[in-house]
Amino acid sequence: MIRSKWTAIGKPMPIALAVGVEPGLPFVGGMPLPEGADESHFLGALFGEGLELVPAETVDLLVPATAEMIIEGYISLDETVMEGPMNEFPGYNAYEASPSNCSPSPRSRTGTGPSSRSSRLGRR
Repeated sequence: MIRSKWTAIGKPMPIALAVGVEPGLPFVGGMPLPEGADESHFLGALFGEGLELVPAETVDLLVPATAEMIIEGYISLDETVMEGPMNEFPGYNAYEASPSNCSPSPRSRTGTGPSSRSSRLGRR
């Protein structure tokens, strides 16, 4: 659904992978919420208070302020690469190409809160 919107625009899709988030967030992210529902709002309703979000540094997305690490980049809509060869746990193989990451410099943010330090992956 989200990728098709970016395909219609014709631009690479921005992504932000939040690692070390509130324990309930990964579960809410996989729930069948209605189209357009914001997972952070749903989790905030469960917590009884809003989940603090801050702007990502290199992509135009909001990310959890308490995340231990944020990996930001873009997914190419026209470049693909073969996965594997790896067997998946249900017993099938990946034979089709998947989108490649076209981000020129993935970045990470480590620590907690909006005052976290930024660094290039693998460097301090």
